[in-house]
Amino acid sequence: MKYLVISDNHSQLHPMDDIIDSYRNRVDYVVHCGDSEFSFSDPVFSGVYAVRGNCDFDTRFPDELTVGEVFVAHGHLLGVKSSLRSLAKAAKSHGKRIAFYGHTHVFGVDDLVDDVVCINPGSISLPKGPNSEYKTVAIVEVDSSNRHVLVNYYDDQMHELSQFSTSLDY
Repeated sequence: MKYLVISDNHSQLHPMDDIIDSYRNRVDYVVHCGDSEFSFSDPVFSGVYAVRGNCDFDTRFPDELTVGEVFVAHGHLLGVKSSLRSLAKAAKSHGKRIAFYGHTHVFGVDDLVDDVVCINPGSISLPKGPNSEYKTVAIVEVDSSNRHVLVNYYDDQMHELSQFSTSLDY
């Protein structure tokens, strides 16, 4: 399965809409990890699996969901700024070993937090952390039969940031 993962655009439509339009037919799932600040019924979310973040006020977004092989949550209700253990526990409670989350605006892969791979796509508009010069999204490929995941990060112009690519078994 191949996922386009976006998070934390905070009301900025562009370039998120162009990225979704360009990749929607090239991936199995488009996932938004929250804090879009858009309405659930906004046309940009047609066919997108999205969760509610702490800055999303439309209650039609779920707090968490599962998409294929993955558990998705924004993370604010699971305390991801201090620990990923609650996120991992929630993923495992849904029978998932991979979790996508947002909230921190810091992209990265935390491999095997209590046997769960935790992946943050970063922020497409307001990045934070040691690599905050990059506004990011992720394309994640999951090979569940071989229990392998490949994470590639891209900037807001969809240039691959190969120095941050991660490949691991789970």
